[in-house]
Amino acid sequence: MTGRRDSLTKIERARRVALVRLSLLLWLVVGAFGSWQTHAQQLTQSVVRAEISHQADTAHLEFRGLKTWNYELKKDELNPNKVILTIPPIDDASIARLQGFSDALISSIKVSKDGPDNTFVVHFDLAKSDVESFEYLTDDPSSLIVDFYVKPVEATKPQQASEAPATPAPTEKSVRTAKTVKAQPKTDSPTTGANRKPAGGEILSVPQASTPAAADKDIQTKFGVFDGGDDNYDRFRVKGYEVNEDAIISSRQNIYLPFPILKMQVSQLDKLMQEQPEYVIHPRDDRENKEARLLMTLFKRGRYGVFLKTYNYFVNQYPETEYLEILKCIKAGIHLERWKDTGKSTEFDQARALYAQLVQRYPQSPVREHNNLILGFALMERGEALATLQTFAAFIKTYPTSPEIPLVRNAIAEAYIILKKFDEATGEYNNIIQDFPKTPYAQEAVYRLGDVAFAKGEFTQAVRLYETAIKNLPALEKVYPNANFNMAEARFWQKDYQPALDNYIQFLKLFPAHQHGGYALTRIGELMGVLGVDQRRIMGAFLESYFRFPNHAGAKVARIRMLAQQMRGMKSKELKKAVEEINGYAEKLDLPGIIEFTTLMAAEGLSNRGEYKQAIDNLIGYYQKNPPSANIDRFKGRILRNIATELKENFEHGKFMQALEFYSKYSKSWLKHSDRIDVPVFVAGAYERAGALSEAESMYRSALIRRKAIVGTQVEREKKVSEYLPSVASLNLRLASTLAGDRKYIEAYQHLRDIGPEAELSPPEVVERVQLNALIAEQRNDHERARAALTELTQKWEGDPVLVAPVNLQLAETQLKLKDYKKAEAHADRVLAADSTEAPLEAKLVASAMKVKADALLGQNKSLASVEAYQKLLERFEDKLPLGSERYKVGQILFDRGDIKGAQETWQRLAGTKDDLLWKVGKEKIDQSKFQDDYTKYINRIPAMNKESKP
Repeated sequence: MTGRRDSLTKIERARRVALVRLSLLLWLVVGAFGSWQTHAQQLTQSVVRAEISHQADTAHLEFRGLKTWNYELKKDELNPNKVILTIPPIDDASIARLQGFSDALISSIKVSKDGPDNTFVVHFDLAKSDVESFEYLTDDPSSLIVDFYVKPVEATKPQQASEAPATPAPTEKSVRTAKTVKAQPKTDSPTTGANRKPAGGEILSVPQASTPAAADKDIQTKFGVFDGGDDNYDRFRVKGYEVNEDAIISSRQNIYLPFPILKMQVSQLDKLMQEQPEYVIHPRDDRENKEARLLMTLFKRGRYGVFLKTYNYFVNQYPETEYLEILKCIKAGIHLERWKDTGKSTEFDQARALYAQLVQRYPQSPVREHNNLILGFALMERGEALATLQTFAAFIKTYPTSPEIPLVRNAIAEAYIILKKFDEATGEYNNIIQDFPKTPYAQEAVYRLGDVAFAKGEFTQAVRLYETAIKNLPALEKVYPNANFNMAEARFWQKDYQPALDNYIQFLKLFPAHQHGGYALTRIGELMGVLGVDQRRIMGAFLESYFRFPNHAGAKVARIRMLAQQMRGMKSKELKKAVEEINGYAEKLDLPGIIEFTTLMAAEGLSNRGEYKQAIDNLIGYYQKNPPSANIDRFKGRILRNIATELKENFEHGKFMQALEFYSKYSKSWLKHSDRIDVPVFVAGAYERAGALSEAESMYRSALIRRKAIVGTQVEREKKVSEYLPSVASLNLRLASTLAGDRKYIEAYQHLRDIGPEAELSPPEVVERVQLNALIAEQRNDHERARAALTELTQKWEGDPVLVAPVNLQLAETQLKLKDYKKAEAHADRVLAADSTEAPLEAKLVASAMKVKADALLGQNKSLASVEAYQKLLERFEDKLPLGSERYKVGQILFDRGDIKGAQETWQRLAGTKDDLLWKVGKEKIDQSKFQDDYTKYINRIPAMNKESKP
């Protein structure tokens, strides 16, 4: 008992230890889970940081910390002076900064942490009813920016252009203008007002965009798009009968880049900088005057670096100098020029600060209006649309009668477009038309109205506005290039292809050297491709674009398309260079969607070469990295198209197992939810050829049901273009062939009957249908019907004799069964006649024909001719095909003719082969024949036998 108790004690102790360990493990797991949960909570805690400040006339709010922003900014429906922002959680320090902020635009900010779905809600109480908000996102760094600003006031109605504004008189500071001021713009220069003099003496003008001078200096054009033998550009026109509807359907799977809108020049900054006021410092004998005149000399000699250093010394030495305004104007202009040359932000910031100081500090200065204009247009060129609005709104308020009002309001409209405030932009242009009727400003505004609708994406409205402008002001069509180009682009995206092509051609006729010519020519090539014209004409348009505008982004797009088309015939080294060039354009060209475009073009080039697998890998690689792409459906379509083409290639080359293996690779991914009909048909064909008839039958049946469902629909038409779509008749034929192979002859006959006499079948399919009909007839022992069907085809056939050779063979075999040996021989000869060195028939087919011919000769009792035919068969194919039975038959014919030696030599070749049994049978016959001969000779030598044998 004691021993047992000890044993139980040990067991109990072990159990308790196990329980303790389990408890400890559970505690560790729970602790770890709690730690993980705490860590997860920390990870999900807010990472958004906020900064708010007052910049110029704007309350600037910036949020950072997230890569993607899910937010909502809206006005309170009940209180128009309150704006509500819903945003992911913000850190406590940022909340404190926000709630402690107030200025002339925002009276208070409150942050609530109880927003929906774990969000925070920020309430902005606006100080004025005319405060508006504008939000936008930046990429590097990723941030959400919200600006609050006062909506620009409507300008008071300015005086008409005929009213001369007052000219400020020069002051004692000796800041003088070079020329007198004129307000009336010259009517013969509609876009420039070339002879008008704004305050300060500058001539502000917009160069006509139709002149080569208006072209971008970075764009090199060799010469105008003009062909002396085709001055009407008929080489680009596509007539109605040339349009291919299938090509239009096919183009829906292509990717086309949106080309930039053609914007006419708005900014007057370059003109303002070129025609600065004339600054004069009258000489005096004091040191300050001399040093000031030294600075002027440095400026006039272009010694800007020395000027800036000397300026700092001068201002420190004479902080209250009377020349400060002049020198600040010069310094501001220098920084502005340096910014234009280098693009450095620091130069712009200094120029901006100086012009702002000049405007505020010298309200009575004769160059204040000039500086205001420079500041506004500089902000516009910098891309600061909101600041541009504010600056020019203040300008209009200060100078309501300025002759620059139309140009300023034109700039305000452009800033509204940039800010996507399209109604306000349209309002500005309409105001110009109303306030300055029958002036070049109004005419230009009429042509610019279409730009607003285009930028808004309302292409139908844009086309209507451009057409109205051309109709009402036809003489200005050759002055304003935006009308035809933008109208063409709008129509292109509306799929109104023929009118779009006409507009592009008209643009080239009117503005042959315009910088957008590269875009126009490239789009012309793309349009000709969409409409389905000859590929050579398409490449001609692309080549012309690349030749005439070699450094233009549009011409580079044409180059990419040409390279993709030319990849088909490239060698490996050429292909590598072409792919590198295409990828290089993806990095260099600043066009939306360029990376997608180059990826698709490179894949298309690989597909043209037959490298479908590589094209698939490239497309899938891009798709996996960029799933949110707007063109993702086109990527899917290209991937599936390449998969289908690879399957088709494998099937047509007899690589059935490779086709099935390739299909299995994508069957559970890309092909899982695909609605393509051709892919399962190719797979079914591979199953059929591989002998898996039940699998083939199932897939054929499913494809036939789906194919019948789309007959006569638009879907059918589209699938005929985008797929290798089989006809209903073809699927019935394939199903009949599969059923016949599985000995289901009745069902096979039903599907053959469903094909109908006027079926849509290819020549090989026509032949196969007749063969199947004959096969089924023979299986029903109706050889006459089989012969009739086969004979009708061979008599009416006018196509390739090689294609009908199997039918002739089948007919020869049927004639042989019917013992019509002469016709059997004739049809076998037709098969052999179709065999040639240029187009050799399949070895098995030729061998079968030679065998039928030999049998037909034997049936005609032409045994020697039959032996000769068999010998030709053996000489040609015995080392390639199993022909042991045919050799044995030759020996049998010779044996029957009494040629024992010939039979023995023929059969001897079978000894030691897999047909050795036939050799033994033949040898036994030879031995028996020899025994019989020897026995006869022995009997003939016995006299009694000889006597008995006598009569």
